[in-house]
Amino acid sequence: YTGTSKYPKSRKILMVDWDKKEKIIEWRHNWAVSVNQVLEQKNIPDRISEKSFTEQGIDDTPTQHEGINSKRYERKEFNQQVKNYRKAKASYKNNQEKAINRGHLDSLSEHFSFNEKRVVNELSHELKTYISLESLDDKRRMLFYWKNSTLIKHAVGEDVTKQLLTINQQESSLKKADELLNKVVDRTTKKLYPELNFEQTTQAERRELIKETESDQTVFKGSELNERLMNIRDDL
Repeated sequence: YTGTSKYPKSRKILMVDWDKKEKIIEWRHNWAVSVNQVLEQKNIPDRISEKSFTEQGIDDTPTQHEGINSKRYERKEFNQQVKNYRKAKASYKNNQEKAINRGHLDSLSEHFSFNEKRVVNELSHELKTYISLESLDDKRRMLFYWKNSTLIKHAVGEDVTKQLLTINQQESSLKKADELLNKVVDRTTKKLYPELNFEQTTQAERRELIKETESDQTVFKGSELNERLMNIRDDL
């Protein structure tokens, strides 16, 4: 008791630090390490990461996780991955439908060689989507979430051989599609923007520039081109 008050003097005592940011980061790291140890024991080369999308260089909004014990945290993490996968899949499907409805024809298609068009058709069939910069970004996010949730299932004993095989095949096709589009993006950039200092731009910047060119259906010039590039660099 205090000398002047009839009420006991109280103070808040924190018995645990589960609500601290550092503890959340520690749990995320330990969870990823545990899952990866199981994957390594089973000779599975894939790994999951506790790092945010920003830290991994992925252009997306980082997810938030809750939980005060390992079991609950694992359930939360798995459920979040499933939700993210479903959301990415819905966005991917929606973009496909929009493209079909408006008779999608991006400017890149005009710069495909005959052989590249054949390869694009094959990759489109393998990836089950039309091939464009935006659709590949959506596909990449969808595969990322799908793979993470599948690896968690595998780590706790579920047989996901078929799913992992499908994911690995899709990742291989996605890589081929990315490499092909990078070549076509470079070719398109040089043709549409001859005044651009090509060597002073990165592959990611050129991809974004062509995306905006397609979105606005216009070729940017002068100060507008410089402004677009500045905005792209800020966003990347």
